[in-house]
Amino acid sequence: MSDARDAEGRPLSDAERTGRFGLLLRRTRLDELPEFWNILIGDMSLIGPRPILPETIDALGERGVRRCSVRPGLTGWAQISGNAILSNDDKLDLDLWYIANRSAWVDLKIIAETVLVMILGDRISERRLSAARQSAPER
Repeated sequence: MSDARDAEGRPLSDAERTGRFGLLLRRTRLDELPEFWNILIGDMSLIGPRPILPETIDALGERGVRRCSVRPGLTGWAQISGNAILSNDDKLDLDLWYIANRSAWVDLKIIAETVLVMILGDRISERRLSAARQSAPER
């Protein structure tokens, strides 16, 4: 990533500052490899909601507390359901759906579909998103 800035000195968007190699690393998710250390030492799980900042948890209120009731993961339900092209509210709904419905079967599905996302890129799953929204408590 470069330190390119606009005329007022503000950093350009991540997409504008990321080179070809960086884009390849992001698209294939290879930039996540260092997080395997966090999994090995027990700070993260392979599957679960992505880690978020404490101030984000506070801003989400009770839903944020519930989202953080499980160990954060390297990949998860929101990541295979649209990830970067989803709104934060949609990701939260998907994460809460996962917490309420997690099982070995769901985890295996996440692992398999993570490989597909690495190859094919992000695609929104309207079916999963609809199910998560329907089961989500009031925002």
